[in-house]
Amino acid sequence: SGNDLARGLGIQGSPTECLDEILSCMESEEGTARIDLGMVSWNDGEASRLFAVSAGIGLDALVCKKALGSKVKDFLNKIHLGKLTYLILTVQSLFSMDTTDAVGYFDGRGQRNYKKSICFAAMNFSAEGGGVPMAPSASACDGRLSVCGIFGIPKWRTFCCLPFLVAAKHTWIRGFEVTDCRECTIRLKRPMVLHADGEYCGDFTEVKFTCLPRKLRVLRWKE
Repeated sequence: SGNDLARGLGIQGSPTECLDEILSCMESEEGTARIDLGMVSWNDGEASRLFAVSAGIGLDALVCKKALGSKVKDFLNKIHLGKLTYLILTVQSLFSMDTTDAVGYFDGRGQRNYKKSICFAAMNFSAEGGGVPMAPSASACDGRLSVCGIFGIPKWRTFCCLPFLVAAKHTWIRGFEVTDCRECTIRLKRPMVLHADGEYCGDFTEVKFTCLPRKLRVLRWKE
């Protein structure tokens, strides 16, 4: 519904126009690029999922879970406004969800403490949820993920900050933090919902996000 992967790859035009471009490409390295993929794992690495755009635990994952069976999403898709699904469900979910304390470890460095955590989104591209730029400077070809954490601020203030988030002006606001890293482990006091590219993975208290550099070859990718 959000077309975040297409947006991140710079894909434009109608399906027919895109198909013409694909069919006109030669089977060679020319005109292609290799991009990173992300991997999220849980249960001490016993299970994992790959993702191209993002994976997250907390609010963004709760929104994705609700969107999977949302009648609002079905209606908005029919009128070609599917990306609004995530905005509507974000507002509703923000005030109904429980926050929790967490700790984070980035590239094996020291522990970071997070009070009243709302979400942690590991971004391979800059935007998820229909174009919301959680990590405005994220790049899918730098060998790193950009982890956006939202924590330690009242829900009403988070709501007031949503316009800044949509406008990619949130990184300077207290309670929003973006960290670039090759891998990140998040441990939560209480379980939260986890998603990978919008697909529900379960509810967990510990997850690990890892960047897998240059794993996917794509056609005509634009930085």
